[in-house]
Amino acid sequence: MQPVSAALLVASLVSAGPVAKRDGDDIPVLFKSPLAPHGCTRYVKGFDITGVTTEVDLAFRDGIRSAQDCFERCAQSPATCVSWVWKFTTDPAHRTCTLYSNFNLPAQVSIAFDVQKSTANINNDKLVANNNNPQMGANVPQCTRFNSTTPDDDCMSGMAFLTTANQLIC
Repeated sequence: MQPVSAALLVASLVSAGPVAKRDGDDIPVLFKSPLAPHGCTRYVKGFDITGVTTEVDLAFRDGIRSAQDCFERCAQSPATCVSWVWKFTTDPAHRTCTLYSNFNLPAQVSIAFDVQKSTANINNDKLVANNNNPQMGANVPQCTRFNSTTPDDDCMSGMAFLTTANQLIC
């Protein structure tokens, strides 16, 4: 049996998420662009599959107008971003975009970072300030409207892996 790469395993799990239309090959293709000429099928609507580590927050003022814009920012940052979410966080009128270097951890997995041995890739200030260390696993959370418990079915999150063959998996 050949070993399965972590990226392939995550990709197959993520693509099985709650997306409209799941009959055969009739998966909606989104995010066609020069970075992804054939588009992407590994995204989720209504849920936030992202993690916590190395978070980059982008807003309407940064040119984020759509899930497409959010995906593009992640795809343009393959050295630091593998997952993204477009949802309401700080602005009731516009969704924001957050880029992450990992995914939501499973419910029985937690990881802790030694913030005393800082590296340039870890946002120590955000980990400590937001009580995100240790990072506790949980089921993938449903997106909600701004300051509400009302589900936001138009929220989107997804992945953008760059392979060593310089191909984008999304």
